[in-house]
Amino acid sequence: MTPGTEAPTTEPATPGPPQGSVSLEATLPLRSDTQTGGTVKAVVHPLQSSASEGLSVLTVEFAGPADLAQNTSAFMGVFMGSLAGTLPIGFRVFDPSTGTAAHPLGIGDSWAAESDKFELFPGQTTTLTLGFPPVGAASIFVMVPGFDVVEVPVVQAAVAQMPGSAATWAASTEKSGSFAPIESWAMSLVTKSTVEVAGDQVLVELPADVLFAFNKSELSKKAQKVVDKAGHKIAEAAAESGEITVVGHTDDQGDDASNDRLSKARAESVAARLRPVLGSSFTVKTAGKGSREPKVEGTSEEARAANRRVEITFTGRSANKLVVVEDVPTELPATAGVVVQGTETAHLPSDGMNPELEARMLSLRRVGGQLVGVLEIAAPTEKARTTMLFGDSSETTGVISERGFSFASIANVSLLTPTTRVFPADFKVDVQGKSEHRLLGSSGDWVLPHVNGPFRYVLVWPDVDPSATTVTVDAPEGYRFLDVPIR
Repeated sequence: MTPGTEAPTTEPATPGPPQGSVSLEATLPLRSDTQTGGTVKAVVHPLQSSASEGLSVLTVEFAGPADLAQNTSAFMGVFMGSLAGTLPIGFRVFDPSTGTAAHPLGIGDSWAAESDKFELFPGQTTTLTLGFPPVGAASIFVMVPGFDVVEVPVVQAAVAQMPGSAATWAASTEKSGSFAPIESWAMSLVTKSTVEVAGDQVLVELPADVLFAFNKSELSKKAQKVVDKAGHKIAEAAAESGEITVVGHTDDQGDDASNDRLSKARAESVAARLRPVLGSSFTVKTAGKGSREPKVEGTSEEARAANRRVEITFTGRSANKLVVVEDVPTELPATAGVVVQGTETAHLPSDGMNPELEARMLSLRRVGGQLVGVLEIAAPTEKARTTMLFGDSSETTGVISERGFSFASIANVSLLTPTTRVFPADFKVDVQGKSEHRLLGSSGDWVLPHVNGPFRYVLVWPDVDPSATTVTVDAPEGYRFLDVPIR
């Protein structure tokens, strides 16, 4: 330094996000009252985890447009689902190495979630902190509602090093929540059989009305072929040996003794047909539950039809455990919805529920053993009026409602083949002592797109065919995307 001169002054550097953070951008609705939308940036930090203190913490920073004319209106409601900011409905983490997923931890009647601000202000950052069960993997996938799924590193750290209320959450005696198996489910368009997969446990359900005449237990010739197809599929997917259980169920009509006999006899008929197909390495057991374990509450004909069923459970070993009992159609079922190719925009006409809308699959890719798609819905003329955004038909309404999803749910949006409909993956969480299904992707469909603020919905399906290069995505009777490329 030359004598007589002063050292230059430097401003302290603003600390950037931690190494391993992932940045995202999306156009979101910011103010519904003025139809304001804008590009929001999200930075997802590495997950900090402490097994000894039963907690991991996720930090996400959001920054809105620098030229935002006014602060947003309840921006965190997009992610938290409550004006009080206490219900983090959208965020999930999932671990492909264990095939499990988790929702933010419960803390008594609330959740391990907090935000330093509930709105976005021009030139400022809003930070969201969420508590999850501890993670032992080297990385984890994070579902960021309105954006996408990203993979971030997992850093083992003491709770004292974690931000926000981590220490309070860790010390709480009312902390609840854990990782649960990711569940896959699908339906045959031909036989109406369904399958549910949770970890290695597989449940195949055959509707009794497909198999038996009224009040009978003898399999028709057509039903025999259905059971044979089920047997061959199970033999491919099941462990090389083991126990397979066949359980019959009836509806609530008739007395208990008669229903018990009928359900047991139907289970025996199915089991007798399965045994020669499966071979001697499997033990097939049967039971009849009568009407004691209804799948659907109520006495309507639809509810009773759903309750008349035969359930086959087993432990699976193959990568694809979705045992769908199908037939041989070669064409997709007809639809009253708008049909487009690949990532083209589906222009949806106005109806009594919503104005004209536009739907488009922005992306579809393989992520951690799943297929992750991003669906964007825009409102070119006026704000959408209702959450009827994802198609609906009587075919899917009954199936998704049995898992606890409403008829207007994004759970309708499925992968479609000529014989099969594969629904979005989900997992179970405990909510105030009650077990409920949560979609692995977006579940907060109450955010309505408007003129300057389209909204992105993240969908996660099981990767049924890892060799496929395209799939068809279908919102029943709403819109259908043919041959969407998997990138």
